[in-house]
Amino acid sequence: MTRHPGQTALVLFLAALLAASCATPGRVGAQAEPVAAAPLPEAASGRSPDGALVLPPALPLALSRQDEAFLAARLSRLSWLVYYDEAAGLDARLARLAVGQANRYLQSREALSVTDFDRVVAARKDAGIETGMSSAAAGRTPAFRRLCLSLDADVYLELAFSVKSEVREGRYYALAQGEARLREAATASLLGTIPFEGQPSISPSSMDAAVTNAVTQAVWLAMPSITARARDLLGRTLRRGICYELVLSGTGDRRILESFTRELSGRLREVVSVPALSGETDLLLFCFLDRPAVEAAIRDAAALSGLASAPATASGRLFRLELPR
Repeated sequence: MTRHPGQTALVLFLAALLAASCATPGRVGAQAEPVAAAPLPEAASGRSPDGALVLPPALPLALSRQDEAFLAARLSRLSWLVYYDEAAGLDARLARLAVGQANRYLQSREALSVTDFDRVVAARKDAGIETGMSSAAAGRTPAFRRLCLSLDADVYLELAFSVKSEVREGRYYALAQGEARLREAATASLLGTIPFEGQPSISPSSMDAAVTNAVTQAVWLAMPSITARARDLLGRTLRRGICYELVLSGTGDRRILESFTRELSGRLREVVSVPALSGETDLLLFCFLDRPAVEAAIRDAAALSGLASAPATASGRLFRLELPR
């Protein structure tokens, strides 16, 4: 039987469609073979309109009972990094006061770990975040991520507020209102915004006393809803795994780097290559393991791929590995 050209094209199209539908997309469950991260040095990620890092979809891996237990324990003891929006033009004294009040609540009422204000200031400088830069702007570079992970922060809370004040009949009145922004440490993406407003503060002696009280009580009253919202949001985002970062400094041999990434992928839940500074390669490591276990995985993967002579150093959940020249 003779086929017309149109029939032949249709047969070829259907054959191609059948072949495509039979292709398997790779890792589909917890028992599947480990797959390598994105080929190096290209980064498998992009940016959202506000500059936050957009990661590829998480691998569809089920959580084991051990993973669930690790995650539950982590959510019960989240580590917080509280700071203020430097780009909002807030009074420096009041901003520090607000951060201190939030930290005080987290420590005294929730028994959670916080980062001291002065340590955050020093860490921002070390990460290369310029004075006056907002977290959204810092999130467009590796700086924000390295700040959070070096301080082992699970939650980044940014405070922004304003104070209305007036004098009536010899008394000083003040009212503070603003918003608390929760950001995801690994990507700087905005998880949620919680508006807050305190109660009117009155002082018979000075406006400074009225304003100080307005700010501290507004933040204190807002913290219960902020902590509840953070647990809810992080309970979802952390199901991908606790994020660590490995910074590989130097160029190195591409084949060795790819071998190292494959070895590391076989030991952790997921390894994702992300944009890095010049002369560096950044890998985000997702897993339900503590720092010593992650460090051991890096060490073993390095030994098997020819990087044994380059020990990893760590600060919080940020690792650095100098590649041999």
